[in-house]
Amino acid sequence: MTEVFINKASGKVAAQKPLYRGGGGMQETTLHISSFQENYANVMATVDMVRQHKSDAPIILTVSPVALAWTFQGADVVTANTEGRSVLRAVLG
Repeated sequence: MTEVFINKASGKVAAQKPLYRGGGGMQETTLHISSFQENYANVMATVDMVRQHKSDAPIILTVSPVALAWTFQGADVVTANTEGRSVLRAVLG
């Protein structure tokens, strides 16, 4: 996902909107649209971790076929979905 929420105090990232399923945290987080560079760095860090533990493990990366049901960007959900998938697909390419 490119649409994530960052905890202002800790910097931790969550892929779900605060208050999801009755949780709290709306005031403690901010919406962040992650960039190509951020996603590329995260994918490479994940691949590096796998390689550290099992250097010959096959790694298959995909972009989910499940469309966004809603967006928190203020943009049309189809636009947000297309833009987010495009970034992730470019990272994997």
